Amino acid sequence: MRSQNLRESESLIRIRWIALVKEIQRTLIQSDVDVKLVFDLSKRIKDEALDEKIPKGLTRREHIINIVHSELTRFWAKKRRK
Repeated sequence: MRSQNLRESESLIRIRWIALVKEIQRTLIQSDVDVKLVFDLSKRIKDEALDEKIPKGLTRREHIINIVHSELTRFWAKKRRK
């Protein structure tokens, strides 16, 4: 039973994560950001969030916020240099 609850919990986390990434994609594309850049950014965020362990002292939510913030900062800094 515990194993099934854990799997259900993990799949809910994935569903929420996918919804968040899609919302970021929608917002950036509506803001006329190049689609290729948006998908590259999305992939980096998704890979980092799903592969990394949550650091001690952070909640899953804080960890995701940190990932999104750092990737968006890197994205805008790179775009600004061009």
